[in-house]
Amino acid sequence: MENRQWFIFYYSFFEALSDLPAENKLELYEAIAQYSFNGAEPQNLTWISVPMWKLIRPQLEANNKRYLDWCKGGRPKKETSGFDEKITSGFENEKPKEKEKEKEKDKDKEKIKEKEKDNNHPTDEFDEALNEFIKMRKQIKKPITEKWIELVKEKLNKMYPNKKDLQIKCLYKSIENSWQWVFALSEEDIKWYSPPWRKKFIPPDPNKVLSINELIW
Repeated sequence: MENRQWFIFYYSFFEALSDLPAENKLELYEAIAQYSFNGAEPQNLTWISVPMWKLIRPQLEANNKRYLDWCKGGRPKKETSGFDEKITSGFENEKPKEKEKEKEKDKDKEKIKEKEKDNNHPTDEFDEALNEFIKMRKQIKKPITEKWIELVKEKLNKMYPNKKDLQIKCLYKSIENSWQWVFALSEEDIKWYSPPWRKKFIPPDPNKVLSINELIW
């Protein structure tokens, strides 16, 4: 920043420094000028001035960067190849990428719909629990994508490999708490937690005294 003739001094700087003692004002004014004109960091600031400098410095640094960009000619112009809109370079090339992203989103939505159709007739208890998890995500206005469904399955398999009963408990625990993700069960949950689909009402038998476990299961 050699031969720089000016820099921006904000009113907020003036207002912030106005309540400081005169000696601290002077050293901060000097620090601002030296950093703006020469890029020199201040040395041996007093403890009162150090916090104020930490607040001011980021803005000065941003201004210095803008000044250097301005010296180089400013922001580079968008490149184009004539007036034909089909033959352009620069930001125009981003449009096809956006369309591809939209197509991918549409594909994900279709896969989710197909998944929901399949889940209307679940093949096992795990599919039923996963279907309830997907419905819960919709109810809390956080619909899940096909990719995230696969990530949920991977997470469950990592936490409880070959233990479908614990994976199902984990899903229902998230459903009951409206969690967007699945988390490891506590020891107490593993021992006592019973998902809604496993709770059954057993009518009392007048000739038999039922235990607590029989009432729950």
